[in-house]
Amino acid sequence: MSNSPFAVSQTAYDDTKSSIRPETAWIYAIGYRYTGDVKSPGYWLTNVGVQYSFGNMKQYNRYLGAIKNLTVAFNGSNLTNRRYISTMGQNGNPADIASGALTDQSMQIGAPRMFFGSVRADF
Repeated sequence: MSNSPFAVSQTAYDDTKSSIRPETAWIYAIGYRYTGDVKSPGYWLTNVGVQYSFGNMKQYNRYLGAIKNLTVAFNGSNLTNRRYISTMGQNGNPADIASGALTDQSMQIGAPRMFFGSVRADF
């Protein structure tokens, strides 16, 4: 196992007008206690982002000439809709199972599959 808690693989395609950026990340099992007897499971996350720049809109319609650059972007995260624990122990876990370490509400569920986009216009 690596010393790093995660490994990320990214690649990208860029040209003058468009880009695509797929990404996958492996997050190793994280110990809940310093003794290592209780761990959250490891998981994969897969994300992607695409972007396209239309440039000066006058080339498409003379009435849109005031828009110097129009860019649209679309992103998706957790594409496989993986359920995972994103954060553990941020509220001061008891160190001992007998003291309630496994019943303390200190595990937070990670974000579900999400899609979002944006539109940017320069004038």
